[in-house]
Formats: sequence, C-alpha cells, structure tokens
Amino acid sequence: MRSAISRAVSSVALLVVASGCDAPTEQEGSFLIDVSDQVLSIGQGKQDTIVITILRDNYNRSVVLDVDGAPVGVIATFSPKIVSATGTLSDLRLTINGATPPQAFTLTIRANGDGVPERSVDVDVTVGVTGDFTLGSMDGPPVAAQGGGANVTVLVNRVGGHADSVALGVTGLPSGVTATFTPTRTTRASTRLTLTAEPGAAVGSHPLTITGSAAALADQTTQVMLEVIAPPATASLTMPFCGNAMPIWFAYQNEGALWQQVSATGAGFTFNATNKVAVAFTYSTPTGAEPNTQLRVVKALRTDLAVWSDLGCPGSGSASGTASPIDIGKSGIVVMGPATANVTGVGTFSLTALPNRVLDLVAMRGLAGVVQLGGGGFGQWRPDTLVVQRAIAPGTGVNLGNVSFTSAEAFAPSSNLLTVNNILAGDTLNIVNLFVTGTATSALTYAVTQESGAATIRGVPAGKMIAGDYHSTEIIAFRAGRFSGRGAASFHGAMADRVETLPPELATTTLTLVTNTPYVRMNGSLPSQAEFPSATTFYFLPNTMDGDLFRDVVMIVTKDYLGGTPTTWEHLWPDFGNVTGFSSSWITTATEFTYQADALDSPIPVYFGGVPAEGATQKFAYRYVAGGAEASLLRASSRARGQAGPRAPFRPGAVGPAQYFRR
Repeated sequence: MRSAISRAVSSVALLVVASGCDAPTEQEGSFLIDVSDQVLSIGQGKQDTIVITILRDNYNRSVVLDVDGAPVGVIATFSPKIVSATGTLSDLRLTINGATPPQAFTLTIRANGDGVPERSVDVDVTVGVTGDFTLGSMDGPPVAAQGGGANVTVLVNRVGGHADSVALGVTGLPSGVTATFTPTRTTRASTRLTLTAEPGAAVGSHPLTITGSAAALADQTTQVMLEVIAPPATASLTMPFCGNAMPIWFAYQNEGALWQQVSATGAGFTFNATNKVAVAFTYSTPTGAEPNTQLRVVKALRTDLAVWSDLGCPGSGSASGTASPIDIGKSGIVVMGPATANVTGVGTFSLTALPNRVLDLVAMRGLAGVVQLGGGGFGQWRPDTLVVQRAIAPGTGVNLGNVSFTSAEAFAPSSNLLTVNNILAGDTLNIVNLFVTGTATSALTYAVTQESGAATIRGVPAGKMIAGDYHSTEIIAFRAGRFSGRGAASFHGAMADRVETLPPELATTTLTLVTNTPYVRMNGSLPSQAEFPSATTFYFLPNTMDGDLFRDVVMIVTKDYLGGTPTTWEHLWPDFGNVTGFSSSWITTATEFTYQADALDSPIPVYFGGVPAEGATQKFAYRYVAGGAEASLLRASSRARGQAGPRAPFRPGAVGPAQYFRR
C-alpha cells in the first residue's frame, strides 16, 4: 500500500541540494522519490504496480527512471519512463510470467536528473506460487504387446492460474517396459507418456503411478493400469481408395502397438493388421498456397475394414446414347455404376468417369419435383417406367444406342405400402428407396419428403432382379433446420409392404478441449443408448477457418474395437505427434467447433460399404450442434447402405449416398 510521504522522506532520504559557488546558477533545487511499496509479494502469472512519486523542491527538469535486478520471467515497465519537468508520478508495472519459478529478488529503482547525482531505492519482491494442479490421463488403459508399445496422454489440470513447470515421472514399471515423457517437464496442459515393451516384457496387468512435481507445491499423482499382452496375430489388410482422391498420409495402429505410417501401393494401402485395428488418413484438397485437409480416424475390426472397396470410384470409361420417349412434364435418368446422367430434352444422355469394369445400366422415366418442408426444399422422384440392362462391357466412347421406355425390356416399377411408426410432433420424413445391382449400380427408384407416416414406395419387381441385386429402403425423420434426426433402413431383395419403427432421439452430446499443445485435441462424448449399440461417429468442423482453409476431423468408433458397448462413447483425437509424416498443420488452431454426433445399430461391415445380408437393418440417430458462420457447411446425415459421413437429402437423379470417407 502507498506509504506516507513523511515516511518516505525519513526512510529514503534522497534529498539533493544544488549549490553554487560565488554566483548563483540557472538551476537550483532538489527532488526526492517516494515508492508506494518497498516490500512486495506477487503470484505467478500476476501483475502489480509500484507508484513512484517525484517530490520537487524548486527542481523543474525531467527525471529519468530505470530499474535493475528483474530476473528472467519478470517484466518491469515504467509509465512514463521519463517524468516531465512538471510531472510528479510514474507507475512501475511488474508482470510475472506464469512459469517463473517461486523466488525472492531485489529491484533497484534509479532516478536521474540533470545536475543531480543518480539516486536509488531498493524494493524487495517475492514471487509466490499461483494456483495448483492435478494429474489425469486420457486414451484409456494402455495396452502394450510384447515388442510393441502404447501412448498415454497425461493431463496436467491447472487451477487458480497455475502455470509453473511440472516435472513428470512414473513408477511401477514391470520388467522389460521403459517409459519416456515428451516433454519430461512441461508448462503445458498435457504431455505424452510412451511405454515401450521389449519382446520379453512380463505379461499381465501392472499398475503404474505417474507423479507430477512443481516448486512449492505438494506432488500430485494419477494411476493407470498397463496391460502387457502377447503379440496378437496379424493378417494382410488392403484398403483401396479412388485414384483421384488418395490420402496424402496413412497410418495404422495395431492392438498393443504404436501408430506407424504406411506408404501407398498403387491406389491403396496394404499392411499386416491385428484383428482390432485403428487407421487414420488425411485428404488434401488444393486451394492455392495451402490445401484444405480432412483427417479421418476409424477404430474397428480388421474383418470390418476388409469390405472397404473401390467399387464407387470413377474411372476413364464413357458411354452415351438416347432414352425415349420422355413425355412432357416427365424426366429421364440413366445410371451406370457411380455415374448418373439426366436425359436432355432431345432424349440424349452422356455418362463419364465410368469404372473400367462390367456395369449394369438402370434407366428411369417419371415425375420429378421439389417440395418445401421442414425449413428446406427437397427433391421428389416417382418413376413410372424402368429399364435394366445387364453386364455392359467397359470402354471409352461406348455407344449404348437407344434405351426405349416403350420396348419389351421396359417395365413398370413395383408399388408397395410403407408404414412408419414412432413419428414425433414436428418431424419431417425423408423417404427413399434404392435399387442396387451386383455391379454396384445404385439407382434411386423413389424419393419423397412428407409429414405423414404412410407412403407407396417404388422399386424393381422380383421378376426383374437377379442374384446380387437388393433394395435399400431408408427413412430419416428430422426437425426444422435438420439439427437432429433419426432413421431406419432395411436391406431386402424383392419389394413387399413394410412397417418401420423409428428409434428414439440421440442423447445429449459433449465436446471438450483436452489440450491445445502441441496441437489441438478434442474429445466428443456420447452417452450409450441401448437402441444404438454398434458404432458412433463424431464430425468436428471448426467454427473459424484457418484463413480460408478447412481443417476438419471425422472419427468412427465401433463396439467390437472396444470389446463391447461402452457406458460412454469417447472420440478423442489421437496423439500423432511422434508418427512419421504427420503434420500438425493439418489440425485447426480453433478451439470451438460445430459438430455432429451419430450413433447406430447395424451390422458393422455394412457401415463400411459391405453388401448387406437379406433382411439386415440399421437404426441410427444424429445430433448437430451448430456454432459459427460455417455451421451450415455440415449437414444432416444418415447411415444407410454403408454411408460413413454426412449427406444432404436425396434429390432426383441421386444415385445413393456419397462415400464420405472415400470422397
């Protein structure tokens, strides 16, 4: 607190008298300085101010102030540094860095004026501890196979403004296991603990105690249970991608092992995988000086990922032809593999980027339109005539001739009643039916958006189907704005009247910033629901872009990878900091996100694009939490037919859900 001037005069006694010789000088006078505090205590990460008063006695020149003795981590700033000839006050602001060690030191404040010897006064300063900390861990209990390893994210939870360096150590390591912290001392909110198991490490469960030490505070601890296992068996796994959308980086993590990069072989990635395996890959889209990036993480079984295919990838083939007649007021659509073409007014169509393999063709003629419901416009599609042509050979510039809707090969679609139960107040229903052939030609045979739960859907009659064909019937119920929704899908051969019951809404989700060093790592949490036991997905889209760039993350976790349905699903971004080829520039610097959480009940291989068995079903729900101007870029999703990402509602001419993970 400020001292009385009388105390300052008696204790500091910096009275200076200017004297002349035989004749008086131009300047006679004196000054003294008074400091508000000669003893000061400041906490780490805090600031305080010493007020300096210039007491003038017929002294009308400026006074220059300086200070010595400030250690590293302490910043001393005068305001002003030069006190004018008529001024009397200056503030000395002391700023203590949060990581400055607790210590005591002496500051010497110096005052200089023309014609007056330098004078000084000492101030004793003590830097005390601010706040406290606790330790925790993420990534789940570490599992290290003999000859492998595991990473643990150790959280340094700081409270009360604590920012001092914390030293980490671990005890309880079994024989053959070593531990490395990166870094060993940290002023950050987390550090990485890498556990490395030698081939002869002791198999079993081993409790480890992680200890954190900081100056002037009691040590803090947290426990993790290390499981050392025998090396699991591996088998070769190949994950193909489209040649025009190859990831720029791909890594995998076997059970009991650390993440490791793998290079592409052709248009795919081949590696030896344990049955439980995690994969991660990054797409890059050129946008100028820097690209947009999308990081994808999948935790599943090897048998689930074995169905990952490139059937939906474009190729170099092309074909064209005519389709007629297209009656006035009607539209025509032709589909081959992943390619779709609308028939023009003169009856011509052209298909490009066809895969270089045998494909089926599906042509449709019918009524198309748009209906405004649920806060948006949605395409409607009701074909009245279909043509299916089989096993068309690939090529470039293939002439398909005329596809006639009045020929013997044309037929009317089947019509069957669909009844939807458990519709909630405010629901809008998007109902679609797909016909999928054994060559992965996916034709939309019906699409409608309505509020009622009854629809007459259309498909391909049983007599026109062959082995390998199936239908996918999907219902999505969503609210205005599509911020939440739920749905059901069924996979079946011949069409028949169906009753589908919608599942409940998704539980409330939570998004947490785990750490922002060395890069941002988020965790999306979702309470488990009995209706959705199979898998969950989190889509993370930053509220703010890095300049004009997108840096989004999508993460899928399956129950089989976890060994069962958890009480809470966690989607923690992995620590790739020590993985070859990974760049933290692919991760946004934003810490606030728009995000979407999905949960489903489904045969997991179907989720990744596998052909569903007759009678297979899916139940799914999503919740979309918007934030920021970019919120509209992430749209409502569904999970039917192996879709692994968000999509917009169907529109006339759609050929099915885009393979978001394959772009």
